[in-house]
This record gives sequence, structure tokens and C-alpha cells, in this order.
Amino acid sequence: ILVQAATRQIALAGTSSNTARDHQPAATDDDEFRLLAVFQTRTIIAGAILEGTALMNLVAFLLEGQAYSFVLALLCLAGILAGFPTQHAVTGWLEHQLRRVREMRDMPEMH
Repeated sequence: ILVQAATRQIALAGTSSNTARDHQPAATDDDEFRLLAVFQTRTIIAGAILEGTALMNLVAFLLEGQAYSFVLALLCLAGILAGFPTQHAVTGWLEHQLRRVREMRDMPEMH
């Protein structure tokens, strides 16, 4: 939801009623900067949610001694590691989002 809303706002920010459609840039460096900020925010939020869940399960494990709490904490930590951004993943995500921004700007209702 966060990414969809931000992508739409970025697409809208690049449109202007006074700008002719043929002179409209498809995507700009500013779009890339904004999308990378969205990626960073998304990654931090997802990591924080998983980290909080892992911590809660570790506390539950220490208090109750239930093995499933420890396993859930390990799964959350694995999720954090799996979500750690790589250059390839960030580049692919950015290209996909820039394509979406261009498509949104080409829609008639965006002008």
C-alpha cells in the first residue's frame, strides 16, 4: 500500500496541466531519488515489524520456555536477512517502479 500510494504521488508530481504530453519527461533523476526513499522506508518498516516480532517471541521463549517461540524468532530473523537489500534487488525494484511511473503518466486521467 505504501509503495502504490508513493508511486502514484510521484507520477502525479511529474505531471502538469500546462505541460504538453510530448514534452513530458518519462522519468527523471528526481523520480529515482524519491523511489529510492520509498524503498528505504519500506525496507525499514518491514525490518522493524519483523524485529519487534522476533523480540516478542524471544521474550516469550525466555518466560515460557516454549520451543515454538524460539523457532518463530529465528524465522523472523531469517526474514530480516532475506529482506536485506542487494544491488541487484534494488535495481530491479527501481526499474519496475520507474516503468509504473511512466505508465501512470501516460494514462489520460493523469493529465
